[in-house]
Amino acid sequence: MEALRTRYIIENYDAAKKQMMGLRRHLRRSIVSINTTLAPRIIQSADALTSSYTWIPIFSFLAFGVA
Repeated sequence: MEALRTRYIIENYDAAKKQMMGLRRHLRRSIVSINTTLAPRIIQSADALTSSYTWIPIFSFLAFGVA
């Protein structure tokens, strides 16, 4: 997240705004490449069942039914 924020500042802020933020006028591009390739992750059914993306909607529908 820090790398994304710094990259955005480097690409979009002018020197005056960087100085107001307390940064150097010319930040170096010392950010590790964000587009690094990650190993593909194998998703199993246990991952899907224990994910909050699964339980929150189920709980919401059950709570709505009870109400």
